[in-house]
Amino acid sequence: MLRDGVPVAGFSYDKVRALLAFLAIEAGSTHSRERLADLLWPEAERESARGSLRHALFSLKRALGPEGDALLRADRHSLTTLAAFAEHVDFHEFSAAFPDPAEMPGFSPGRLERQAALYRGELLAGLSLLDAPDFESWLANRREQALAHALALHQCLAEYYEAHGRIEAATAHLRRQVELAPWLEDRRRELIRLLAETGRPSEALREFEACRRYLDQELGVEPSLASQALVRRIRRHLPAEAAPPSAPSTRQRLPATVLVCRLRTGPGDSEDALDELAAARAACAEAAAARGGHFVPMQADLFMAYFGYPISQEQAPRRAVEAALEMAARLAAQTSAPPVRIRSVFGLHAGWILADDSLPLPDVLGHVSRPALALAEGGADGTVNASEEVRAAVEGYFRFAAPASADAFRVLGATGAADRLAASSGLTPLVGRRDEIRKLVALWTGVEGGRAGTVLLSGDAGIGKSRLVQAVARQVELGGGAVCELRCQPEGGETPYFPLVDFLEKRYGARGEASVRLAALAARLREEGAALANCLPVLAHLLHLPSSFDAIADFAARKRQLEAAIQELFVALSDARKLLLVVEDVHWADPSTLQALVRFREANGTPGGACAMLLMTSRLNACSVDAIPMHLEALTPAQAEELAQRVGGGEQSLPPDRLATVLARADGVPLYIEQMVRRLRDTDGGDLPVTLRDLLAARLEALGDLRSLAQRAAVIGREFDVDLLAALAGARDAAEGALQAGLARMCEAMLVRPEAERRYVFRHALIRDAAYLSLSATERRALHLRLLEILQADFPDWLHDHPELRARHLDAAAHADAAAAWLAAGQHTAARSAQGEAREQLHAGLRALARVGDTQQRLALEFRLQAALGNVLVALQGYGSSEAQQAYARAFELSGQVADDAGQFQVMWGLWLKGRPSNGEAPPLVFAEKLARMAEGADDPAVRLQLDYAFANNYFWLGRYDKVRLHAEAAIARIPQVEGARLVAQYGEDGGVTVRAFLAWTLWFEGRADDALAVSGQAVAAARAGGHAHSLGFALTFAATLHRYLDQPAEVLARARELAALAERNGLLMWQVVAGSLQGWVAAAAGDAGGLQAIRNGAAGARQIMPVVETSAVAILVDGLCRLNRFDEAREAVEAGVATARLRTDLYILPELLRCKGEILLRLENDAAAAEACFAESLELAQTQGAHALRLRSAMSLARLWEAQGRRAAAADLLRGSYERLAQGFDTADLRTAEALLARLAA
Repeated sequence: MLRDGVPVAGFSYDKVRALLAFLAIEAGSTHSRERLADLLWPEAERESARGSLRHALFSLKRALGPEGDALLRADRHSLTTLAAFAEHVDFHEFSAAFPDPAEMPGFSPGRLERQAALYRGELLAGLSLLDAPDFESWLANRREQALAHALALHQCLAEYYEAHGRIEAATAHLRRQVELAPWLEDRRRELIRLLAETGRPSEALREFEACRRYLDQELGVEPSLASQALVRRIRRHLPAEAAPPSAPSTRQRLPATVLVCRLRTGPGDSEDALDELAAARAACAEAAAARGGHFVPMQADLFMAYFGYPISQEQAPRRAVEAALEMAARLAAQTSAPPVRIRSVFGLHAGWILADDSLPLPDVLGHVSRPALALAEGGADGTVNASEEVRAAVEGYFRFAAPASADAFRVLGATGAADRLAASSGLTPLVGRRDEIRKLVALWTGVEGGRAGTVLLSGDAGIGKSRLVQAVARQVELGGGAVCELRCQPEGGETPYFPLVDFLEKRYGARGEASVRLAALAARLREEGAALANCLPVLAHLLHLPSSFDAIADFAARKRQLEAAIQELFVALSDARKLLLVVEDVHWADPSTLQALVRFREANGTPGGACAMLLMTSRLNACSVDAIPMHLEALTPAQAEELAQRVGGGEQSLPPDRLATVLARADGVPLYIEQMVRRLRDTDGGDLPVTLRDLLAARLEALGDLRSLAQRAAVIGREFDVDLLAALAGARDAAEGALQAGLARMCEAMLVRPEAERRYVFRHALIRDAAYLSLSATERRALHLRLLEILQADFPDWLHDHPELRARHLDAAAHADAAAAWLAAGQHTAARSAQGEAREQLHAGLRALARVGDTQQRLALEFRLQAALGNVLVALQGYGSSEAQQAYARAFELSGQVADDAGQFQVMWGLWLKGRPSNGEAPPLVFAEKLARMAEGADDPAVRLQLDYAFANNYFWLGRYDKVRLHAEAAIARIPQVEGARLVAQYGEDGGVTVRAFLAWTLWFEGRADDALAVSGQAVAAARAGGHAHSLGFALTFAATLHRYLDQPAEVLARARELAALAERNGLLMWQVVAGSLQGWVAAAAGDAGGLQAIRNGAAGARQIMPVVETSAVAILVDGLCRLNRFDEAREAVEAGVATARLRTDLYILPELLRCKGEILLRLENDAAAAEACFAESLELAQTQGAHALRLRSAMSLARLWEAQGRRAAAADLLRGSYERLAQGFDTADLRTAEALLARLAA
């Protein structure tokens, strides 16, 4: 504050300065003494505060001097700062509104410079009253406003000076903005752009580096994608782009039909032909104009006509063909003076063109024009030649000759008929579906009677599936039933449980902070009932809210609880009523959703489950969920007429001739009828559309300036949030009203509809597609990048939880980082056991590699993508997966070009995973030894653990149990040094789990049954804690098989059932096969021969999924056959098993197979000598291996044979020697049998 040009001083303390600041800035206002006292002395008693205020006012007036009375007016109750106060306070000059230079001819920047110079830093810097929070809040708000005003002043000056070529002045004002608000990256980016554009790239890059350091140190974030893209362009010495994605563009993308005509004259014709050619062009231009064509002469003998440009047209292909036929007729009838005679050839093609107002020809890339030109150049004189795209669009209206080639159809003439093929999509009013409704209602009646049902309603896009579902749902609700609708979407195909999460967000989502949303969710769930209230942690987790469920490290357990919650949710939703569960567009469903639907169908109607009707819609006639099929056909003519009348507003709403045309052309497809009738109703006339593509393009264009709003909504997806659309369209705050008005117009145009509060949905996927495809590729890419920036800024947690969303937008933007983003998404998804989605994401990453320009970076990314894909495919398809091996082999091929030692070990590990050489041609340890050579000198505990596990694994199959223990115990010792999640991420499974599983088997073979069970339990527990489905499947398989060795069918069945459920939930084919085989063995052990088929299926599956374990699968079959006394089949199986075991060095199981072979020979042929030879070989091999459990079994078989031969003493000695080597497992079946046999031999 100034007095006579000198700053006022002499304030005794901060409260007086604060009072002066408040009164000065709020000049012209009246303030009660009570308000001022509370503002500055909130903790004091009322009288004490008023006394402090009086003392402060006395000090203030003394500092102001004689002029104080002219500036302040005080009475007993209030204090008024007079308007004259503002004349002494520079804040008011600074904060005054300033004009837009563009709106003021002759504008001078002097005033703005003076205003900007008044802001020297933070308002009232150094002033702080910690004991007056209301004052602090007021001051903070004023400081924020002052900073924003200063930035606006400097930005206005920067834009003015840049526009007038005063670059240094513009740069100075941009730098000042960076000084005042270094966290505003967009201001820094403007400075970087200007420096680069004015020939100072090095300075621009230094500024970027300063920006990057600041963002990292102060905010912990990276520069935005836009800033990074700008710097990449600078480094490539390309001009920086100043225009943001939302800036108006001269480009537009729209569907059009291009007609090209080549006019031919005779070889002797000279320039005398020019007049005739001009006359021909004039006649053709007239024919084109009559049908709305845009005529473009190219040369004297060549012209083009564009239909659907510059404004989209319905029936553009038909207009073009009609114009071509008329042109050909006019030229044929034209009389030319000899020797000049004009001949013509026409070519037509349809598709999306990219138009740019800055270039002379509409189809700037020639994607449509070039094929049309080729048809004209290659055709015979006097012919009209159409491409397949044009022929398909006008079929039924014109006659065609047999095609001369795959894409050249000669038009013979008009048919006079209005019929045509129609293919379209959309939701339409319901007409003519009585039979279908009757069938669905009958099925619903069965549900009401306690019989659950599942229906797949299929049909072409636009045939009326959704509208039929709505009608049935309405009847269900009127009858007292409950309806729940889930909707799959194409953009959710990589996101697990997308339609369910989307449903939960719409039903239970709330705005505000996480704590507010969580409280709202809890309240809603309590209203729904106790069952749902108990599911709060799981549902909160799905909605990305704080939840105790987040602390569950076991992803498998988390998934089980989620699935249980889903079932409870649907039961609770029915509120003791029957439930109609609708799932629309299951052809877009993610794998997890399909699995959930399978489980829902299986639980449907069972105790504890919902009694419901599951009604799915799909464009496909097949679905992985078993269901009653119901296919929708096109409407009959009478039904189509009724629909047209209803859409038009009643009978006689359309002229009869136009109604007839609509019905003839629509071909019974409801969406075609609806859209064409609406177009006729809403416009004064014009030809009817022949394809939905042209119709939708025209309706979008009819929005005028709102077309860009629809396009931006389409970039977000079929459903879009208003706030997100506002940010993408640059329509925040002040433009909110205009945005809402625009959405209202889009609703009136029947393009979108409200879905929930501040959320809209395109009425059909094809409407969204049409809006999306009408964007040029450049605009689409820029908008996806901008949308990603918004999501990163406003929804970082959502992006963190859904990395596939970031990858999808980068991919749609054709961004070089898309491949890396898909890799991160695939690894994230695989770690959560959603292997099906992970596979799709990794494949998307491989497709995106072509956009990675740096060769070394591309090779490194492909290397990592292939390795990760191999891990996922192993989990999905089994260790013998040929697709997995192809991925690993490609990664191995790349490994020599990539400097990634850990990655190379990982790839070799993938090749090792396939198993030992299965043809007997290579040493069984060949891959393990390669791993050892690669790991030489490595001190990474994860590498050492996996290496020891590899050797333990291979030595087990060789029956080298001493070596197995040595390596397994070394690996287990390293488990505390390595997180299981890291092992899963790098190697596709938790080596700490798998090595324990192999050690458990080894301990049993060595005769240590109790220790084996303990270690097996540890493996299962570790797998549960890790939450990785594939690793848990491994542990359960080995645990169940261990119980089979111990002859414990009940325990085998329990583990096998858990394994089967796990495998089905997660789509793990290998473990599904194993689970079925083990359950078949349990059935066979109980005397049920039906179990044999499951065992045989397991053996056949092992041959395909992992050939090296085929022998193990055969051993189960042999055991099952013997238990059922089917020795003929058993002999064939055991012979094959022994041969395979020798070939593949599956020596661990060979003693048991040889023993079984001896038993079979005794039963079938009573060949004691042959049997004894088998028993002896089995006994010797088991003794060599140290397999005391198998040695005991062989000793028992041989002892029984000798007993039958009268050699009781020898039998007893033999058996006793084997029995006494065992120190554990005395309550197991084998040892109890041995004890009984010893007792009998001793009697």
